[in-house]
Amino acid sequence: MHPQEGSDIVVDPYEIVRQFLAVASNSFLTFLGGSYFAPDALTTSFDNTHKAVVYHQETGALHVSGASQAPVFVFKCYGGTMHQQDARAVGLALIDYMHPASSTALAVGWLMKAELVASFKGPDDPAGWPVYICKFRITTEGL
Repeated sequence: MHPQEGSDIVVDPYEIVRQFLAVASNSFLTFLGGSYFAPDALTTSFDNTHKAVVYHQETGALHVSGASQAPVFVFKCYGGTMHQQDARAVGLALIDYMHPASSTALAVGWLMKAELVASFKGPDDPAGWPVYICKFRITTEGL
């Protein structure tokens, strides 16, 4: 099965990425210590005692035609400690998981590819927790 040209379904890249992370590989989830993905922001109860990935869509929007889109997503990676190298390790594991993604069918559309745009030490979280940032240009298509 492959994306259909001219689909009339709304393509929501944000929802496609959410679903892709929800079915993350066992090795990546094991590394994280569970499924700790949060869209937009951490919950107020997060205390940086476990690894986590927070993400948001930086560019792009919903599209009705089913056309291919390639918005940029920003992923903030937390290492579960006060050490920058632990946040970086989560970022590198995320890169290993996302980068080889290609033509993945999900319930709401296709994640065609995830191209790493940048990765770097981010400014510490307002609570002082180290953050490693990964930016991906993620190509999505409608069903």
